[in-house]
Amino acid sequence: MTFKRFKVVFNVRCPKAKNMSNTHSQDCLTWLHITDLHAGMNGQDWLWPSFKASFYDDLKVMHDTVGAIDAVIFSGDLTQTGTRKDFDRLDEILAEMWGVFAKHGSKPTLVAIPGNHDVKWLEKLSPAHQVLKEWWAFSHLHDEFFADDKSPYRAAVEEQLREFSLWLERLNASNIPTLKPVCGGLLPGDQSVALQKGKLKIGLALLNSTWLQIDGGEYLGKLHVDARQLHKVTNGNPSAWRDKHDLNFLITHHPVDWLHPDSLAFWDSDINPSQRFDAHFYGHMHAAASQTISAGGGSARRSVQGASLFGLRRIDKKLERIHGYSVSRASRTNLNVEVRVWPRILTDRQDGSKSLGRDQRFHLRELDGSYQLIDRPLSDGDAEEPPPAQSTALQIPTKSEDILKRVRHHLPLLPAHLRVRRIEQQACLDTLSARRCVWLVSDWGMGEDGFLSSVKHAKGHIASPTFRIDLSDFVNRDQLFENLKNKVGCSLDRFAEEVANVGVSYVIFDDFPVDFTDHPNSVASAEDDLQEIIAIILEFCPQLNVIIRARRAPKRPTFSIIEVTALDVADLRTYISDHEKGGPDRASTATVSALHRHTDGIPTRVDQALKHLEVVTLSELLGSNTDLMMSTPVGGRFHPALVRTLRELGESSDVNQRRVFALLKALMIFPQGERLSRIKRFSLNAPFFLPHAEELLDRQLVEVTTLQRIESTTSDTQARTLVVPRQTRECLREMIDADEFRELNQKAAELYFGDKWKSGLMKAKASYRFDSADCPIGDIQNASAIILRLFTDAIEHDDHREMERSLGLAHSFAGALIDGDHFSGVVSFCEQLIPLISEENSRDHRARLLADYGRALRMTGETEKARDALLEVSEHPFTSATRQVVLVSLALCYQSLDDGDRAKEYAQLALLIDKHSRSALQAQSILIELDDDALRRQRRLSAHEIKCRRQNAAVVANDLSPKGHPAMGRILWSFEPVWLGDATGRGAEPSTQRSVPSRCMSDAVSRA
Repeated sequence: MTFKRFKVVFNVRCPKAKNMSNTHSQDCLTWLHITDLHAGMNGQDWLWPSFKASFYDDLKVMHDTVGAIDAVIFSGDLTQTGTRKDFDRLDEILAEMWGVFAKHGSKPTLVAIPGNHDVKWLEKLSPAHQVLKEWWAFSHLHDEFFADDKSPYRAAVEEQLREFSLWLERLNASNIPTLKPVCGGLLPGDQSVALQKGKLKIGLALLNSTWLQIDGGEYLGKLHVDARQLHKVTNGNPSAWRDKHDLNFLITHHPVDWLHPDSLAFWDSDINPSQRFDAHFYGHMHAAASQTISAGGGSARRSVQGASLFGLRRIDKKLERIHGYSVSRASRTNLNVEVRVWPRILTDRQDGSKSLGRDQRFHLRELDGSYQLIDRPLSDGDAEEPPPAQSTALQIPTKSEDILKRVRHHLPLLPAHLRVRRIEQQACLDTLSARRCVWLVSDWGMGEDGFLSSVKHAKGHIASPTFRIDLSDFVNRDQLFENLKNKVGCSLDRFAEEVANVGVSYVIFDDFPVDFTDHPNSVASAEDDLQEIIAIILEFCPQLNVIIRARRAPKRPTFSIIEVTALDVADLRTYISDHEKGGPDRASTATVSALHRHTDGIPTRVDQALKHLEVVTLSELLGSNTDLMMSTPVGGRFHPALVRTLRELGESSDVNQRRVFALLKALMIFPQGERLSRIKRFSLNAPFFLPHAEELLDRQLVEVTTLQRIESTTSDTQARTLVVPRQTRECLREMIDADEFRELNQKAAELYFGDKWKSGLMKAKASYRFDSADCPIGDIQNASAIILRLFTDAIEHDDHREMERSLGLAHSFAGALIDGDHFSGVVSFCEQLIPLISEENSRDHRARLLADYGRALRMTGETEKARDALLEVSEHPFTSATRQVVLVSLALCYQSLDDGDRAKEYAQLALLIDKHSRSALQAQSILIELDDDALRRQRRLSAHEIKCRRQNAAVVANDLSPKGHPAMGRILWSFEPVWLGDATGRGAEPSTQRSVPSRCMSDAVSRA
């Protein structure tokens, strides 16, 4: 079949039969991967013996299955607290373990790396340790740390790991065999060693990933493994070191997502580039996992996460035990090298006992309970082929498996994705059945791989291979043909031919850059080129399914579009219930609602949140909302294309590009987005214009939402808002320093609250009338985030003056929201702020905000919570007017709860303060309504209505009118004071002469 237009010729070839005979000799080396023993842990003395029996019995089973054990790789957390006592306990356990090995005919060598629990935490940190704790804020010291072996910071690291280093010295003199390092390293535990059996040679590079985790704080996304650590243990030449071995493994304690984004930037390029290591072994997470990823058509990167040998954790006060390990065996012939892994895990039996055996969460071979980790050919007995970067000649694979291996993409079956997005799943299934191609449009982090794996599962194709072609730099068809040759090593016709021979398969054309500026009436476009090429490939490959992934919908699609967005609350409940780190116990209505607010329903954020919930409480997790924090938030892994795009903008020398980047940083401050017209002068000397926003849209860094303005006085009834998606906000937040972020937040405060906000006074501009019922919820949420950042920043710097100012601003803001009937906004704002306020240092501010919170809760129908909040501050020494408001609010709460006696009590207490205020009129109304004599009650209500009208208390009077709504009696806001605090946040005596127009009341009544 020939397509002259594209100069692509497809020829059908039959795949060559494989020679199944193998007469070559085979050398095997077997090792045990154990991690997270936590010797010395509380409770281990009575729990270890029962597990030990199962462990030693299972070692016998594994000896019978794989033969003698040659090595033990211990990937950290050998002890619980890093003390000499814990290491002595470790020696006892290891001595007994090696006795068991000897009984079965093994005497393995031990190789170990420290974990965070092997660090001895200090009661008081030295200045050097304080610097290490804030490592990423002192970039100028990084070179000194690695260059000077007498650096005080290096000495601080060595001090905390001294017991580990001394244990290694003692180990060398014990009866447990150890390997002499081929080359020592910069930090305790850094080393490279070589394992050899027959012709098989395995190189291990062990790198300390825990040296920045110096105390019990949260370090996810803050750690570092430096390329200089690897260079030191490989004599300055990692490539030459690699070429000496048939297999090479990287060993650390932590997984890569515990590294800081600045560290991750060098991980894939300088430490673990494609083809340097065959696998990365690590622990720390306690649960076992294995993953193989190929990016951009590059060689696969494999990671093996070990199960904890002795892991304990508490979930909802219940002790959960996690015990497991794995055995791996490498086999070498003159033709190829293979690695198989036997994962073992402790599981519960029906009778309550526990059994250590196969970990059935992996796809295991039924014969022996193992899975294949590595299977690759050896070239003429060499360790491996040199990477393409070492040769300028184009390497053209001759075997089908060589071509397809370069673009093989692993789509793991993730149970959490199977029962969510059912409508999108069905639409995708229908489209693939009809045309075998679909556009998949989603923002970063939406779990597209999980969605696609669920679609493959529904079609019964979960075992069918998936291939991925990176189109992030796609320009036109000719450039695609050339890139395919460079990345895959063959022409497009050869690639299609090999895919056709596979049978049922999937090809993902990934990260296609939909051109925002492409004119819809243009003759040809990149979209047209791609879709025409795919149509030809589909005609030639009758069992192929194609997915085109993009971040924006195409303008002229010839295939259907499926859009994958964030999970709604219903889907999130299912997702959490089915998630391996979730479960039904974490899928309660309250938890799901809280997690939805925290994650926006973005699957990658949900995954991260569930992982965090293994070590923190839900309230602690919710307190770490990155939109509300001033300090650098917890790091995470971001899409490489996103990181690349942001770095390109941030490092550009072009003046216009710097302005575009400045606009993105300004928009980042507003979680709900902002209108370009409002922030045009955000940077006074460098205004933003429409082309800058269009550039951000073209780069897919912002989204546009439209707010319908019903009561707009202009012809423009729609307000368009530019929103930076959460993934982009968080990635960008990691790239800028704290001082710049602080300055941006202060500019936002001036924009929203006026130029006197630093004095604790709020004088909002006409564009931001929080006391108006028309104020959009997005503005309220943005303002809340700005104030919360101001206060958390003051807390971090222990600046009491700034705390007073920000709390004064907070009270002014809450009062304005109450005036505008935005009671839900007050509740949300106070629930985030109040837990941060110290009762000792800011008792008055806390009490005033609790009063606002209680009043708002009552208006949202949460009467019992409102009562409890108001009771907490009912004895606080407020001004007379405020105390009277609190007491009347309490009376209204009790009246709603049908507790007439308590309602009367608090109404009478309110009247004792001032019988002539408007609050007093409300208190009198309550007492009259609670009168048991119906005739007298009606007569008194009529008289009281007249009195209220004479005193211009229209709302109370309307409530008392026969036409008034019964709930109107609950409205107090028409005459409640609003405090605009001064620099100390205390303010002047509140005015009681203000009334809210009746227009606001009907809305308030509907929420009463």
